[in-house]
Amino acid sequence: FWFPASKVRGGRRLIVEVWEAPCHTKGHVLFLLTDPLLTSAEPHDHDDEPDKYSGGDDKSPKPLALFTGDTLFSGGTGKFFEGTAEQMAKNLDRIAALPSSVKLFCGHEYTVNNYRFAAVVEPDNTEVKERLRWAERLQRDSLPTMPSTVGEELATNPYMRIVSSRGACSKLALAMFEATGDVTTRDGQHDKVAVLAELRRMKDDNVLKAKTDAMTTLGSKAPAAGAAQ
Repeated sequence: FWFPASKVRGGRRLIVEVWEAPCHTKGHVLFLLTDPLLTSAEPHDHDDEPDKYSGGDDKSPKPLALFTGDTLFSGGTGKFFEGTAEQMAKNLDRIAALPSSVKLFCGHEYTVNNYRFAAVVEPDNTEVKERLRWAERLQRDSLPTMPSTVGEELATNPYMRIVSSRGACSKLALAMFEATGDVTTRDGQHDKVAVLAELRRMKDDNVLKAKTDAMTTLGSKAPAAGAAQ
């Protein structure tokens, strides 16, 4: 789908792509803001990897920002209310393929809670701990933690890490095995869809609630969890 181009800043045109992203709800969509005057071949801030979004087409409009609604939050995802882990994995794979500098704007502010959970399931990830400290400082000062970026989520969001990195998927699967006893494997490798489903179940069922509630770097209490989280 394509929305008509909108005029901004004295006539500059931007394009909004609408991505179907079923899972949280059947009709959920994402909005990708692109600039046709810039191409995907131009260097991206903080990008060390080749551009995976453009698929080799140097004339593709450069992605600038993605509005993720209740599909992806900073450090987490929305609940799989009307879909499956396989659908969410496809959604996250598509987001992960964007340039790492693309800004992400989500529908809710769950960042502190999400990173407390992330710090419990991946305790040796120093970037997660730094992200949690940063989010707690902003929350203490009543400041927003958004936008995030694709690169930040790939480094710290456990759901994104499961679908984008085989090593991270295996590490998170082992951490969950210690808590629940089993995670499905396929062909000798951890099945990322099964691991993603189990991580979401553990979050939904508060399997690690005691550890998550105790996880704080500034002594602040976690806000109440929202229905979409």
